[in-house]
Amino acid sequence: MGGAAFTPVISKVIVSGKNAVSLIVPFPVRFGNGQPASLGTAVLFTVSI
Repeated sequence: MGGAAFTPVISKVIVSGKNAVSLIVPFPVRFGNGQPASLGTAVLFTVSI
């Protein structure tokens, strides 16, 4: 049997307007396939140009 995964994401626009800045935080969760469950995270900043 294979593993399963899901990735909830939290995002927030910090500065709106022409040069918008946002913060994105994904939380990937993996489990199954005879392996222990794992949870990770990252922090992404985006700037529109």
